[in-house]
Amino acid sequence: MRTSLLLIPAVASAIALTACVQSNPSVVPPAQSQLFQSRTARPDGSGLRIFTANRNGGDVLAFKVSANGNVAPVVSIGGPNTRLNDPDSLAIDASGRIYTADDGATKVRVFGPTANGNVKPKRTIGGSKSHLGDTEGLAIDSAGNLWVSSYSNDWITEYKVGAKRNVKPIDTISGGNTELDSPTGMTFDSSGRLYVASTSGAAVVAFAKGASGNAAPVVAISGKKTRLEHPFAIA
Repeated sequence: MRTSLLLIPAVASAIALTACVQSNPSVVPPAQSQLFQSRTARPDGSGLRIFTANRNGGDVLAFKVSANGNVAPVVSIGGPNTRLNDPDSLAIDASGRIYTADDGATKVRVFGPTANGNVKPKRTIGGSKSHLGDTEGLAIDSAGNLWVSSYSNDWITEYKVGAKRNVKPIDTISGGNTELDSPTGMTFDSSGRLYVASTSGAAVVAFAKGASGNAAPVVAISGKKTRLEHPFAIA
């Protein structure tokens, strides 16, 4: 599986949509990243941190937003207790909880806002009931629910706030009408519309808020003029 790049200002009032195009699937792009503003953020931005899923390092790192050059991270979540191995998907909710999944894994691990070092996840979502498979994208909606894309199964599953262990999804988007073909990166706009990179379909599709089951997208960006080739990340 491939990794992706995603940069999201958690306090932004609007979301700009971009797709990271990978013309050579054998090349691994940078790990997924997210910008989070802590509750102690100051007007000068000194409370902002940039989190990244550091795939080949096997950890999740965070840097000050002012970081530049050869600087050490201010947060490093890694080690045997974390159970992280090649993390490449990342999301942060409004409370600062960190959600991450390993490349192609079938589990999502959740760490607390202040997690650092070789710490155990607060909870893990995964198991036969969860319908997680080849996870390549994570996103949190305005209600705090977790959405997960399944690369090999061509579906997206939703989990309620606080979900853990072998829990069933509360919703699934899947089927021929969805136009999902190896879904990866995801993001929501201010109206609750869900945008998804359909990697093998060379498209970006969007679903209306509340979409469920075999729902058709309300937006489908695809075709020769788009120049999309294996889009992976989205923001």
